[in-house]
Amino acid sequence: MAMTDSQKAIIKCKSTGIIQTILGWIIAVFCGFCTIVGVTQISESFDVAMVLIFLAFTAGGVSLIRKGKKKKKLLKIYQDYSTRLATDATKSIDLLATSVGKPVDAVRKDVVTMINMGLFPNCYINQERNCIVFSQIGTAATYTTSPIHQQVNTPGVEFVTVKCPGCGATNKITRNTVNECEYCGAQISDK
Repeated sequence: MAMTDSQKAIIKCKSTGIIQTILGWIIAVFCGFCTIVGVTQISESFDVAMVLIFLAFTAGGVSLIRKGKKKKKLLKIYQDYSTRLATDATKSIDLLATSVGKPVDAVRKDVVTMINMGLFPNCYINQERNCIVFSQIGTAATYTTSPIHQQVNTPGVEFVTVKCPGCGATNKITRNTVNECEYCGAQISDK
């Protein structure tokens, strides 16, 4: 079974975070040790320059550690947001912010970061409705647990693309059936 774009982004984010954290610790410990030794052994201006260089590298290592931890924290937030969005047919940022107890601007910033990292692929924020819009079929099923949203490709079953009368989103449904819109929950059919 092929990985979705979201799963690939999660793996990339985890890997990058782990690498940043490990590399940061190695740089910070080694250069921090060299800085301490250098400070105790300063005898001329060349030694001062070396101590400052090692100090800068130590700061860079600490910065890498912080970036790695931020990625780990962002993935935890992503898991929470995607679970909450799966139960919200409107994908409202206001409702998401209320449910997680954070300001709307902070949640919007988190979601924009997640979209930019590819965690919510093919999505954008509708500024007028202040909600997340999944612009392609198949992406919403990644974040939902409802059987209505899960589609199984079986031989002989024909799918059609239908525009939702409620929200205008494009949905893929089985021909000659009535389903719910994956984005707003409105009834849709191909007739």
